[in-house]
Amino acid sequence: MGTSQSYSIKPSPNWTKAKRAITHLAKPGNMNQANVENFLGSFSRAVSDNNVFGRAGGTAIGNFLQFITDIKDKGWELAIQELAPQQEIRNLTLIEFLELLLELFCKNDSDMDDQAANIAFQELEGYIMTQLESVEDLSGLLANATEEQMLEWVGYFYINYIMQIFGELYYTHLEEKESVPEDVLNGIRDYVETSVNEVLLNKPDDFNIFSDQGKNFVKGIIDELKDIWEQL
Repeated sequence: MGTSQSYSIKPSPNWTKAKRAITHLAKPGNMNQANVENFLGSFSRAVSDNNVFGRAGGTAIGNFLQFITDIKDKGWELAIQELAPQQEIRNLTLIEFLELLLELFCKNDSDMDDQAANIAFQELEGYIMTQLESVEDLSGLLANATEEQMLEWVGYFYINYIMQIFGELYYTHLEEKESVPEDVLNGIRDYVETSVNEVLLNKPDDFNIFSDQGKNFVKGIIDELKDIWEQL
């Protein structure tokens, strides 16, 4: 987990309010819905001052969704060939192949947003890999992925992505306030999970997740969350 001291964020009253809100939340007895909502609202308004996250996460999970769509439309071999035309993948192990997907889908590692997306995508791969033993198993899983399965993966990714951002920004601050950062962040995570699931459940019924509208929906989930949180 990184620290807020590793990154330069332009100071603003909203960032000060967000830090104050998580400090209050960390005090014994203050982990409740009202205080978490106060933090999420303050954080979302601060993000509008300095957009420190959203882009890299949407790109990473959007690339993954596009890859699965290509597999369904074109078949595994052609989708792989178009994804990595110069890469010899025939003899790659499952772990090596997942490392290749990470490299292709999360191409940068230049700032907090990139790093959070990379870690969240690695966690998603680890979650998916528990069901698999080979690249062939992966190809079958992705080719037959249902909309429900894809939405589960999208939710898992975004929850971990958001929590990674919170950890990067506030872990050291919480330590300095003599709190247990893991306890505070785990408490926030429950509410983040509820927010993400709310957005996913509100996906319009008139398009499939693998359509162009579905891809735009997935890439825009952080914007949807910020809209929700800014109203808190």
